[in-house]
Amino acid sequence: MALSKDEFVRRSNIIHENKYDYSNFNYVNWDTKSIIICPSHGEFLQKPRQHIERKSGCKLCGHKKQANKKSISRDEFINRAVKVHGTKHNYDYLEYTGFIQPASLVCVVHGKFLFKYAYAHIINGTGCPKCARESHRSTTEDFIKKSSQLFPSLFTYEVTEYITVDTPLTITCIFHGYQHITPIDHYRIGCRMCKYNRMQDLWLNDMDIPNNKDNRQVRLWIDNILHIVDGFDKNTNTIYLFHGDYWHGNPNIYNSLDVNKRNGKTFGELYQQTLDYENRLKNVGYNVISIWEQEWIQNNIVKSVEDC
Repeated sequence: MALSKDEFVRRSNIIHENKYDYSNFNYVNWDTKSIIICPSHGEFLQKPRQHIERKSGCKLCGHKKQANKKSISRDEFINRAVKVHGTKHNYDYLEYTGFIQPASLVCVVHGKFLFKYAYAHIINGTGCPKCARESHRSTTEDFIKKSSQLFPSLFTYEVTEYITVDTPLTITCIFHGYQHITPIDHYRIGCRMCKYNRMQDLWLNDMDIPNNKDNRQVRLWIDNILHIVDGFDKNTNTIYLFHGDYWHGNPNIYNSLDVNKRNGKTFGELYQQTLDYENRLKNVGYNVISIWEQEWIQNNIVKSVEDC
């Protein structure tokens, strides 16, 4: 059908009651789409035939209209909500305009909160977001109970306060005293120093370094600076160093640009410090034998397989 743009706009305004903006519409023919602007949802494309003969308009408005037909009243919404959530929420100040519209609710503990879609409160059973977070949060008592089961008699928790699984707290190791560690790390390794020292001792055993004060955790004055080395053999003038991956920036594990959260240095900086330290020891005449934590673990895995 041949129409001018003015005629198309005139007919469209009659059918759609002046709802749409046709300022960007380029009328070519009856079956060529062009731009129509919805005041609620913006631009969309449609054929003149659809817009006039079929009385089609904005699809998003259509979806919204259909959903509202299935909507429920405010009273019905409250009745259903109480069945799902009981008395956890106060509906006296409920701001409800439709099932698929935003809704403002009030939690009796945390106050007012907003839902993007009201139906989520009933269909999905979603409630106060702060209550939801707290319901998934362990208490200090839960943490202590679980930790005590994992590590009987190795730790005390008199100054422990649990916040979240990733928030450091204070534990007391019976060997190493107070320590700040995240709950997830504590569950995994217990005491960071116990784990580290145990591996270090096993490695020094393998290297036939006697377990005494003259050969382990030895104090050496080098260039008027006190150094404590993991192992030392005076007969061969050899220093033994067991490098913890996290504290020394093992480049096989950590990105050099990432930051060690314990000391604020990048793993690249820590690795360079480790290399510089070994070189200083060598430059003043010591032999240096070192191993990475990861390397020791891998060697022991291989050894375990060979022993099977």
